[in-house]
Amino acid sequence: IDSEVYMSVTAHVPSEKLAVKKSAKNSSFMRVLRYVSVRLLTLFATVVVGIYLTIMIANMGGHVDQIIKTEIRDRITQAFIASPSTQQMDPEVRRNLIQEKIALEEERQGLNTPIAVRNFRYLSNALTLNLGRAINMTSDSGSKQVRLIILERLPATLLLMGTSQLFLFFSSIFIALSLSRNYGNFWDKLVITLSPTSAVPPWFYGIFLILIFAAAFKILPFGGMVDSPPPANTFDYAINV
Repeated sequence: IDSEVYMSVTAHVPSEKLAVKKSAKNSSFMRVLRYVSVRLLTLFATVVVGIYLTIMIANMGGHVDQIIKTEIRDRITQAFIASPSTQQMDPEVRRNLIQEKIALEEERQGLNTPIAVRNFRYLSNALTLNLGRAINMTSDSGSKQVRLIILERLPATLLLMGTSQLFLFFSSIFIALSLSRNYGNFWDKLVITLSPTSAVPPWFYGIFLILIFAAAFKILPFGGMVDSPPPANTFDYAINV
């Protein structure tokens, strides 16, 4: 009987350990999933708030809307003046038509709604990349849609930011470990002294780095992802990028 009990207990031990390991894995996975979900929600909320504040600051309490109304008035007025069919009209009739056309265009663009409603509409358009048409820029396909211009440049931006962040992450680890082993030396004090410079926007440094490495040393190009003409071989093309 004792031997049977012993065999029974030892036979159940592996299954219990397996259940504990599986439960631990599930628990770890759920913690990671919960952490990632919270971070993504926090990041999305931060982006939404940042865009909304940008809209409020850029609109300057409705001043930009006044600029848009002025642009609409000037555009419609010039169109009526230049049209041969309206040049022979009575000035009063033409003035009324101009005012009616201006009112319809302002209504179509929603400029008569309260500013709070317009800000949320601008926020919705920004989040969905419904940003209208550009004035001076065009996409590679020749389109002036701001959405297409952004989407065309998005892969290059993600590639640039992804590789730079990976390089920054791994280089920072090695530099930090080296400094931690030599606490208080010259390089440690230098890094601490230069730490406030990280508050400066990266594009500010980027301008000077372009001037140094492209204009002065001529090591890197001013722009573009590949040389012209690009390499024909896939591996050379990837290295060139």
